[in-house]
Amino acid sequence: MQPRKRYRARILPDFSSSGLLELESNNKEGILLKHAEPRDASSPNTFYSRFPMDRRQLFKLILYKGSELVREFDLMDKSSYVIGRSLGETIIADIPIKEETCSKQHCVIQFRAGQDLKAFLMDLESANGTTLNGDEIPPSHYVELRKGDVISSHDSQYDLVFVNS
Repeated sequence: MQPRKRYRARILPDFSSSGLLELESNNKEGILLKHAEPRDASSPNTFYSRFPMDRRQLFKLILYKGSELVREFDLMDKSSYVIGRSLGETIIADIPIKEETCSKQHCVIQFRAGQDLKAFLMDLESANGTTLNGDEIPPSHYVELRKGDVISSHDSQYDLVFVNS
């Protein structure tokens, strides 16, 4: 009986993108972020830099606890803002909320550029969900934000009001 010849498959190199570098670069303080920005992401300052001053819009988020104003957040410098819990742990959220019902990476406000700049809200598969004007939004889907929209989570004492002018 003759020894069996071994067939060696020729393995060619694969130079296509594996996505590992992008995944590793999508972290903050070593914590993997649940949100990766889309290709059309743009900060309001960058988008409106080509417009005259009278056509520029200002974007803010106002944090309320009941009827009491807690803090205002200017949303002009970055293309996305992560909203999340800040209770004595590593804070990775751009907009920290001091409440246990809020996940560390609860939701994100994402600015996207087309002919106009639009703001969108996306729930980052949070434990208690995200509500927009009292209605729960589906996780991992962008929902367009409009002036005066109220962002919250179930059983939260806090409300965030989206303002653009």
